[in-house]
Amino acid sequence: MINLESDRYRRILQQIIAISSVTGFSTALTDFLSYRLKEFGYEVKINQVQPHLWQNDFQGSPPDNQGAVFLDYIIAYPPPGKDSGLLLFAHYDTENYIGSELDLTLTEDEGRFYGHGIADDKAGVAAILLSIENSKLAKEPYLPAVVFAQAKQGGSLGMSAAISQVTQRSAAVYAHPAESKQGFKQVKTASRGVANFELFFKGIAPFESEENTPVSADPREGLSAIEIAIKFIQEVTSWNDPDIVWLVSDVASSGSHFQVPIECRVRVSVWFKKFTIQDVNSILQSRYGSIVRKISPIENPLPQLVGIRANPAESISNEFVKLVKEIIFLYTSEDVKDYEWHSASDIRFPILHLGIPTAGLGCLAGGFYGGKEWIDKDSFHQFVQILTQLSGRYPK
Repeated sequence: MINLESDRYRRILQQIIAISSVTGFSTALTDFLSYRLKEFGYEVKINQVQPHLWQNDFQGSPPDNQGAVFLDYIIAYPPPGKDSGLLLFAHYDTENYIGSELDLTLTEDEGRFYGHGIADDKAGVAAILLSIENSKLAKEPYLPAVVFAQAKQGGSLGMSAAISQVTQRSAAVYAHPAESKQGFKQVKTASRGVANFELFFKGIAPFESEENTPVSADPREGLSAIEIAIKFIQEVTSWNDPDIVWLVSDVASSGSHFQVPIECRVRVSVWFKKFTIQDVNSILQSRYGSIVRKISPIENPLPQLVGIRANPAESISNEFVKLVKEIIFLYTSEDVKDYEWHSASDIRFPILHLGIPTAGLGCLAGGFYGGKEWIDKDSFHQFVQILTQLSGRYPK
């Protein structure tokens, strides 16, 4: 067994963490990763994505930064005759914790490695490189293709574009620790669709009997937009679709004291599977129309699809996922369960772009989105070994 305390494991983690790669910004990590893959004999392509061209990508969220930022992504293929047909991929961009300096050093404490981005997702990047290095030591090595890209903001900063360009793959692994802190007990086999909608309800202002004096108006003669919104919200909370979850996540009004509110904004968040965003949009529009006709005497604007959105994807009940679980059990003795709740997981890109089975897995980790990220050292070692086994046991 390879000793986790060896310089090789520690060095690659430290090198990757030491290079800042905040999401939405160019990074020297692209050159570092490209160099390492070329050392392994890979054919490496570095391409650029323009986020604004992916505004309407049916796989991912529209990017927040829509300027002329050209972000790199890496697609790498193994040497001729060594290709397993497998794809390993991970994102190398990290959160940017406002108000605190990024901790770009690797530290250890009580069986854990700490460092900025180590859980999300530099451990995945490091595990892929180490697994390739391990695989090359085999007598007849089979190696995976590799994608490294920016994937936050729904993948529109690079991951969706990168995966869409990959060819000749029959299965994929998203190397990313589980955000649920369950480690290898959970494997992502499905990704929930996500959609946010905004609705605006109109009211009618009552007549002011005294000029510019709101308190002179009789509110009984007006129509409150909030009251209309409440009636609609009551309808939404009664919806009980088996594959769609509806949530009224925000309500806001522009009304002031002593004035009948004539506008009310409602936001509805939706999680779904077995439907497309277009399906969910059609369902909401249809229900909205029939409800509003009953509760409001005036015409109201239709719901608008806004914010984060992604189509769902499933990769369950296939031989590849069974193989993944078998190899995980071999190294961890853990019973592995399918995790299908994660919203907009990157496993959807190979499933929807390439039509291939995909599993998301990673070592035990925590501190996601909180600024103190960590991975379990022993679990990270298992992570590398599992990816190594997958590459060797999944020949083309």
